[in-house]
Amino acid sequence: MFFDILNRANSTGRQVCRGRSHPKRSHTALGAVYLGDPIELLLLKPDGTHDRVVIGPALADGQHMQFPIPGDAFHTARLLGNGHWFLGGSTEWLGVIPSDVEIGDVEQLARTYPDAADMIRSIARSVV
Repeated sequence: MFFDILNRANSTGRQVCRGRSHPKRSHTALGAVYLGDPIELLLLKPDGTHDRVVIGPALADGQHMQFPIPGDAFHTARLLGNGHWFLGGSTEWLGVIPSDVEIGDVEQLARTYPDAADMIRSIARSVV
């Protein structure tokens, strides 16, 4: 699946989502950069911790060309800094169907992940 993140008001990147657990399906995805500016990926883990990962082409600066996104983690992303656009891909093995995806409530997630609350809200505001 290809996706883009654009620095414009009608971007749909404001959603925070995760794959649902299913005993016979793997929902780990592999996110990858193809072209454009780097993005900041926020992973909200079930244990209450979070990770911030930069997906982009500058490996020497610690960016990742690819990064696994666990299916049980809520995740969202935005352009980094003054970036203008990003084209990436997400590979989900065994496929994804609509019932595999859960859209998170920004305020509920901010309460659940207080250490990441400012970033969750900031990402949500940055794309509306």
